[in-house]
Amino acid sequence: YFGSTRPSDDRAALALLELAVAADPKFAKAHALRSRNLTRLGGNSGSPSEASSYIGQALEAAHRALELAPTLADAHLALANARGVRLDFRGAKQPMERAVQLAPGDADALRSYAGHIFAFGEVSAARQAATKAVALDPLNPAAHAQLADIEYGALNYRIAIGHYEKALSLSPAARFTRAKLAFCLMFVGETEEALKQAEQETAPWMRQVALAIIRRKLGDKAGAVIELEQLKRNGPLISYQVAEVLAQWRDI
Repeated sequence: YFGSTRPSDDRAALALLELAVAADPKFAKAHALRSRNLTRLGGNSGSPSEASSYIGQALEAAHRALELAPTLADAHLALANARGVRLDFRGAKQPMERAVQLAPGDADALRSYAGHIFAFGEVSAARQAATKAVALDPLNPAAHAQLADIEYGALNYRIAIGHYEKALSLSPAARFTRAKLAFCLMFVGETEEALKQAEQETAPWMRQVALAIIRRKLGDKAGAVIELEQLKRNGPLISYQVAEVLAQWRDI
C-alpha cells in the first residue's frame, strides 16, 4: 500500500489485506488499512459504480476497525479518508483531528491531517504538521510530497520544487509527483524542463493533463489537443481534469 506506484499495486495490496482480515477478523489495524486501500481504489476508479462500491466498502471497514479499537488512530484516519473521498470534508475533519490527538507522533497521521486542514485554508498549521511529518519520517516520499503540495497550493513554487525533487529522489515512480513538479516549473517559467518532467509522470491521466496544459503553453496546439482527446477517453470521472485543462487554455 505505502509503496504503490500504480493501480495494480493497490489491487495486490487489497488481496493481501483480505487475507489478513480473514486470518484475524478482530485485527483492527488490518481493517483500517484495508479501508484506506479501498478508498484509494475508489478515488482512482474510472467507473462511477465501481468507485461507489469501493468507497462503501471502505466506510464499512473503517467502522469495523473503530468498533474493534475505538482509540486506534489508524481507524479514525481511515474513516476520515473514506469520508473525504466522498467530498464530505466537514465530516472527515473530526476523525482526522482525533487521529492526531491519539497519535501526535505518527508521521502518517500528521501528513494526512496536514493535507486536510490545508483544504480548509489553515496554511500555517498545515505546513507545521507536514514539516513535523517529514522530520519524523524523512525517508517517506509521501511526507515530502505532502509538504510540497502545501507550498504549491500556497503559490510558493520554488520551495515546492525542492520538496517534490526530494520525494522523487526517494521514489522516482511516485504517482502524480512529476506532474505537480512540472506545473511548478511551468509557473516559474521553466517550461521546457516542465515538459520533460510531465512526460515521465507515471499516472496516465495525470500525464495527459500536464502535457495538454504544458504543450499549449509552449505553442504546440495540435499536440495539446491530442493529449486532451486522450484524457477524455478516460470517461466521466475525469470531467474535472478536462475542465482544468480548458481553464488553463483560457477556454472558460
